[in-house]
Amino acid sequence: MKKRLFLTVLCVVLVVAAGVRVYQVNTADYCKYFPVRKFYERGEQVPLNKEHYYFTRYDWSGYTVEVTDARIEETATFLAEHQADEGFLEQNGYTQNVHHAYDYLCIVTAVFRYNGTDSLEKDPIDMIEFKLLGLDYTMDCAYELNRLPGFNPNMQGNSRFVITSGKPFTVELPFFISTGFETGMSVDYFQKSRPQLLVTYYPEESCISVFPEGVA
Repeated sequence: MKKRLFLTVLCVVLVVAAGVRVYQVNTADYCKYFPVRKFYERGEQVPLNKEHYYFTRYDWSGYTVEVTDARIEETATFLAEHQADEGFLEQNGYTQNVHHAYDYLCIVTAVFRYNGTDSLEKDPIDMIEFKLLGLDYTMDCAYELNRLPGFNPNMQGNSRFVITSGKPFTVELPFFISTGFETGMSVDYFQKSRPQLLVTYYPEESCISVFPEGVA
C-alpha cells in the first residue's frame, strides 16, 4: 500500500515538474526573439522594411510588394517560348534525373513599389531572397531564367533592381516544382498546399498567398 502511494506521489511530482519546465521554456526571454509569422492575401501591399532576409540584412524601407498573379507552366514549353539553348537547365545547376525533375514552373507575378525619398540610398531588391513555402517544402527563386530572351526584360538578365522612377515595377518570380522521386511533389498537391511567397524573415516572417482564396 505504501509503495503504491509512493509511486502515485512520485508520478504527480514528475508531472508537475514537467509542466513547470514547459512553462519556463515557453516564457523564457529568448522566445521573444523568435520571428512572428504573419499571413497576407494576394492583392495586399506588404511592406519590406529594414529587416533580415534569407542571406543577410537589407534596408528595403519604403518598398512594398504585392502578389497579383500566379500560374503554372510546363518547363519544356516555357523554355521553347523563350528560345533557351539546349542544356540550359544543366548549365545553370538544374540537373534532371530521377531525384529532381524540373518539369513544371510556378511563376508568381509581383508588383514592387517605392514611396520613400531616395531609393539609391536603399539596398537593391534581390530576387534571390524570396522563397515559396508550403508545409513541407521550400522553393528557391530560379533567377537564372532572367537570362532568357523576353523573360523579365526590364531586369536585363540581373536578379537585383532599384526603383528610381517612382512607378510600380512588375517582376515575375519563377520557382521550379521538382516532381522527382526525392520530393514526391505533384502539381495537384502543390496547388492544394496553398503556397506562400516568403518576403521577409525577421523579426516578421511575411507570407503572401500566391493563389486566391478557394482556388486549388
